[in-house]
Amino acid sequence: APTYCVAAAARGAMAAGRVPYQLLAGDRFNLAPGVLLMFALAACKDLACLPSLVRWQINAYTNWSLMLMGLGQLLGQDQWEPFLCTNGIGLVVGFRTAMSQGLDDNLRKKLDEHGLKLSRRGF
Repeated sequence: APTYCVAAAARGAMAAGRVPYQLLAGDRFNLAPGVLLMFALAACKDLACLPSLVRWQINAYTNWSLMLMGLGQLLGQDQWEPFLCTNGIGLVVGFRTAMSQGLDDNLRKKLDEHGLKLSRRGF
C-alpha cells in the first residue's frame, strides 16, 4: 500500500501541475534527476578505483535503465514511465534479435571472462 500511496500522490501532484522532487523550476517533466544519474554513471564507468565487476555493470545500458526505473519509483516520477517503457521494449527487442543471430554466445564468453562459467545450455 505505501507504494500505491506514493504513486497516487505523484499523480495528484502532476495533475496539479507540480512534479515531486523537482530540481529546476522550468523542467516540466523533471528530467534533471535522471540526467544527473546518467552523468554520474557515465563518469564512474571508467574509474580505476572501482572493482572491475562494478565497472562492467555500470557499462551495461540495461542496468542504466534499471537504475532510472528505481530512481523514478523512489522519487515518484510517473511522467518517466512512457520513456522507460519504450526504452525497455527497445532493449528486449534488441537482445532477442542479437540472440537469434547467435550473439548470445559472445555474451556467455564475456561472462566467462569475468569468472562466471556457464555452459551453453545453462546460459
